[in-house]
Amino acid sequence: MGKPPNNKISAVASNQQPPTDFPTVPPATSHNPLVMEIGALKSSVERLIKDVGDISEKLSKARTSIDRFKTIIITVGACLGVFIPLFFGLFWWAVGEKINNLFKPPSIEAPAVPEKTEPPKK
Repeated sequence: MGKPPNNKISAVASNQQPPTDFPTVPPATSHNPLVMEIGALKSSVERLIKDVGDISEKLSKARTSIDRFKTIIITVGACLGVFIPLFFGLFWWAVGEKINNLFKPPSIEAPAVPEKTEPPKK
């Protein structure tokens, strides 16, 4: 039917010699510029990875600082929202009546007229 397949197993099985003529490869010096370009790109990629890592770290620190600041602002706002009304309520309870009396118009009262008394009988 034809030739058997040309592979190592069939070559060994049929006692044939493996092929000895392989394609020639150009010398490595012709790939030198390509290898140098790949090396330059590799170093650029490594530098880029390092820079992205640094920026990511800075962003993480900034995000943490912003979160802390927001937490402080919310806490201070909540405390002021509770304690200021409590303070003014307590203050008004303690001295509010005195303050109201300062702003009331003075009440003018007529001097008390003594009741007519009958002169003592003799």
